[in-house]
Amino acid sequence: LPTFNMGGRQAFWSEMIMTCWFVTMVMSAKYLSGANDLFLNALCIGFILFTVISISGDISGGCFNPAVAFAQMAY
Repeated sequence: LPTFNMGGRQAFWSEMIMTCWFVTMVMSAKYLSGANDLFLNALCIGFILFTVISISGDISGGCFNPAVAFAQMAY
């Protein structure tokens, strides 16, 4: 786990940015196409989750909960 001295800030900001990106994609899929294209919505959400994990999984461990990153920085 990253600590404050060993990449804790980097893990925190990585999780913050990637969580915002993931939530934005989920909200866009819900509000732009609604329930008309359920398969396409699921595909988009799955793709963005794969992308987010691939980009910053090595930095933060792939948790994508900023509260967990903040708790890791406290230790």
